[in-house]
Amino acid sequence: MFAVPFLLADALAFAHPERLWLLLVLPALALLFGWAERQSARRLAGLASPRLRGQLLRGASPGRRRVRFGLMLAALGCLLLAIARPQWGFDRQEIKRRGLDIILAFDVSKSMLANDLEPTRLARAKLASQDLLALCQGDRVGLVAFAGRAFLMAPLTIDHGAVLNSLAELDTDIIPRGGTNLAEAIDLSLEAFGKGEGSDRAIIFLTDGEELEADALAKTRAAREANVHVFCIGVGSAEGSLIPLPGGAFVRDRSGQMVRSRLDEDRLRQVASTGGGTYVRLGSGPRVIEDLWRDGLAKLQAGEKETQTTMRAVDRFQWAIGAGVLFLAAGLLVSE
Repeated sequence: MFAVPFLLADALAFAHPERLWLLLVLPALALLFGWAERQSARRLAGLASPRLRGQLLRGASPGRRRVRFGLMLAALGCLLLAIARPQWGFDRQEIKRRGLDIILAFDVSKSMLANDLEPTRLARAKLASQDLLALCQGDRVGLVAFAGRAFLMAPLTIDHGAVLNSLAELDTDIIPRGGTNLAEAIDLSLEAFGKGEGSDRAIIFLTDGEELEADALAKTRAAREANVHVFCIGVGSAEGSLIPLPGGAFVRDRSGQMVRSRLDEDRLRQVASTGGGTYVRLGSGPRVIEDLWRDGLAKLQAGEKETQTTMRAVDRFQWAIGAGVLFLAAGLLVSE
């Protein structure tokens, strides 16, 4: 499919120029008609003498037959042109883009290396973010990475490709300080939102919820007062898993014991409830993300972000269809 109309003249264009190849059937039909006429004349010449042929063909008009065929061929040509969607002239159209402002707050602490979700929590959370971005058509999306500190990876943008590029760069080494500091991530997200534009805004945490800072709930209440909804996607399992490190080792605590990381669902539910959002636990497939979108984000109020003026080509395929109908009617009226 061609996105840009193919110009045949200064004013005439076709939205689907590749369909103009169908017009090649017209000369093929004309050649077939001419061949059939010659074959009929040759067969008739072998059946009767010229004087008898005149008596047999009295009232038949080869000229009328050719005119009738020409009209039918013109009708078919007009209909084929209509399929290519001829366009002539432009009209001005104002498009008001409406959407949500959404910050994806991504946990990149060491516990996201746990493999109770294969291959790791981090990898599965990235896949879930891609599924979510596919649903955020027309929405501005930003990306915040957090562990013991928070860092803005991508500002709010409708260029989801840029967000995906930043998402691919996430790993557990970009923020050296350990922990799960939701409070600082909320502060940074509110700063990224800037002044409100009359619409609901949302922060979506993808985290296992371990080691939350004490003031996370207080910051969540402040976000809700600023018309920001907080959603949580739990990444991990209640049984938990050891946290592997490169080289086959595992994360250990200060006493030398291997650390088993578990999903803290109760705390994440509390955060989501306080923030006016919902909590879901990440499972297999896109179903969880679809449920989060349908039951939560889709119900938020989308605000008007910007107005764009575009020039839209005006379809004139009705003219071609009308001409085709006239040629067809004229052809039916011509008797052989």
